[in-house]
Amino acid sequence: MQISEVRISKVRLKLRSIFTTALGSEEFTENVLIALIDKRGDIGFGESCPNMRITGENCETVIQFIKFVENELKGLNIFETNRIWKVLDRYPGFSSAKCCIDLAIYDLICKYFDLPFWKYLGTENPEVKTDITVSLGKPEDMAREAKEYANQGFRMLKIKLGGPAELDIERSSKIIENIDQDIVFRIDVNQAWTLRDAFKILPYLEKWNIEIIEQPFPYWDLLSHKAFKEKCRIPIILDESIHTPNDIIKAFMFNCCNGVNIKLMKCGGITKAVEIVKLCRYLGFEIMIGCMIETKLSITAAASLASAFNIKYVDLDSPLLIDERECPIKGGIEYEKDVIKLPNKPGFGIYINESIFKS
Repeated sequence: MQISEVRISKVRLKLRSIFTTALGSEEFTENVLIALIDKRGDIGFGESCPNMRITGENCETVIQFIKFVENELKGLNIFETNRIWKVLDRYPGFSSAKCCIDLAIYDLICKYFDLPFWKYLGTENPEVKTDITVSLGKPEDMAREAKEYANQGFRMLKIKLGGPAELDIERSSKIIENIDQDIVFRIDVNQAWTLRDAFKILPYLEKWNIEIIEQPFPYWDLLSHKAFKEKCRIPIILDESIHTPNDIIKAFMFNCCNGVNIKLMKCGGITKAVEIVKLCRYLGFEIMIGCMIETKLSITAAASLASAFNIKYVDLDSPLLIDERECPIKGGIEYEKDVIKLPNKPGFGIYINESIFKS
């Protein structure tokens, strides 16, 4: 089945509330959607969630890239993924733009076989459990938000921290001491600590039920990660430092982490994510699968991947941040407390009003 047409749409989606990390605050997410149409008239949907601080892209550069490769993609058979990636790999960067195309290809393939994507990957488990993220803020606000999530049935909470050490200690202690349920806590620093911060807060974190610490130092500072890992009993997960298989190998050689966070938008989509998962398993790295502020479209793909490879740490809560009343994307995964239920519809099970696309 050959690709005959590419349609593109930029969407601006309001969040339920302001979402804050050490990298900044978001009230909206701006994503790019594409519709790849094959010669049978079937449509595959893809999504890009670019972020200048992480992928070095914005919606405009994503759209420009897709338009740049559009003519090279037209006429290619959707089953010849090696030929498609030969086109995409000619150009460095643009990881979330490539992800957008890659997802649409897999959606088309699965629709051809009338299979949900998770079944196409060979898994028999239509469910995965996810954590939910407590946005960075004042200690009392974070404690209240965490308590609400625990009362809603979430058993894993990902706490955003951002320095300085004294404030992060207060944030952590208020959250953890305010919850009496049996909860697993994950810490995500988004590059905000110095080594001095990290060693100040570490004795407090090691007293509590902290499962992992994610990206404590700047993405380029593998030496600080290595020094901290040598003293820390809690596993260290790299996120912003990891985009490609080469980054995995570099982290392994530096012995600076226990595992990595794979995000479809950072690595370029399902095709590249599978390569990275296999490399991590070979090297003995733990794996987390995470997300940007993505809709159910790409999260359905990521959750299917998590199920297929039995990934240990799942952080796929972003659709819960988006105000669904303004979202044109329907279908896909559903949440029941902390359980993600994968759809039984072909592909990603997503429906999008075609009127939003420009041919």
